Formats: sequence, structure tokens, C-alpha cells
Amino acid sequence: MCDEPPKRQKGQRGRPRKYGRKYTPKRIAHLKRTVVILPLYGKEQEVRYRSKVLMARFLKGRLVRVVWCELKSEADHWKKAHLLLSTDTTLSPEQIIEAYGERWSIESMFNQLKLSWGLKEAWQQTRQTLHRWVHLALTGYGLIQLLGYLDDQAVRQLCCHSPWRKDNPTTAGQIRKGLLLIFHHVPVRQWWNRKCRKFEPPNWREGEQNAGNSG
Repeated sequence: MCDEPPKRQKGQRGRPRKYGRKYTPKRIAHLKRTVVILPLYGKEQEVRYRSKVLMARFLKGRLVRVVWCELKSEADHWKKAHLLLSTDTTLSPEQIIEAYGERWSIESMFNQLKLSWGLKEAWQQTRQTLHRWVHLALTGYGLIQLLGYLDDQAVRQLCCHSPWRKDNPTTAGQIRKGLLLIFHHVPVRQWWNRKCRKFEPPNWREGEQNAGNSG
């Protein structure tokens, strides 16, 4: 990160400078430090930051709003500073910090999809099979999230497998665990028909014949 280059003086010889002085930790420490309370990650948190509009060399000299942000831990200690960038220099430092905080739900989604829904092992021999796997996993994830917002007794019953949890909260993770207990012994792999390359649950053919006869 660098300052904007000084303006070229009249009659000055040589090539104009593309960047100004580099911002070192020593220079950053001299910037004004502001302490605020912001709603982050579902609660009010104390934050302190330093900010300045600088040129980003890795963005070919584009002006960005730079925010060095620190959060206070539960032990009343300041955590390690994080560097936040925004190409919209009209945003205030508080707006940038809050915008980064809203990304937490996306990060938790990626974490659940990779570790709980098997996308960490998402590899297949063909692209079509991989796309099917990803679509099925995302569909299942979306349905579980929607069930978490459904106020229904049947959904609440799925979350009664952890009696040590206070008040048995209805969350997508708890619903998923409850469904796993129900479908854990369902032999889905045995339904795969290698000949026609389709899933055929038990009595699948009988159900098709009955449907045809009733029509």
C-alpha cells in the first residue's frame, strides 16, 4: 500500500512517479485510532481501527479504502489486526467492517458444505456426475435450512436427540442430525441399477405398474 505520488512540478525532469511512499507498520501506527461498538457476528462488539485511502500496487495503483481492524476478545484483550480493503472509497470504515461481518454466514455455509455435506471429497470421473453430486448436496442443504424456519412439531421432534442442549434449539444442524438417525440404515447404494444406471428403490417397478393400471 502506498500514498498517491506527489504532483509533478513544472519543469521537473525524469519520468513521473507512479506510486508514493510505502505504508510501513511504523507509519500505520501513527494513524488515528478509533474505537467503536458495532453489531458483528450476531452481537455488539467493541472494535478499534485505523483507516486511510491508499493506492494498491497489486491492483495496478487503484485507490482503495484500507482498514486495519481489531476485535476485543472475551478475555478483554485485543485480537490480531486484520486488513480489510474496499474499492469503494466512499464507504466509511464502519460500513466496511460491518460488510465483512455479514460475510460470516457465507463462510459458515462453505464450512458446513465441505465438512458435513461431503463437498470436501467432491471428485468424480466425469463432469456430469460431479455436477449432479454438487446439485444434490446444495438442494439438501437448502431444504434443511428452510426446515429450520418452519415452526412445526414434527421438525422440533427431529432436534430431541441431544437432551444436554439447553431448550433443544431448532437449528439446521440439529435437524440434519435428526434426519441422519432416521435414514442412517436406508440402503440407498443397493438401489443403484448398474444396467440402466438409475436409482430404483424397493417395489419401484410395482409402483409404476400400479400407477399405469389406475390410469
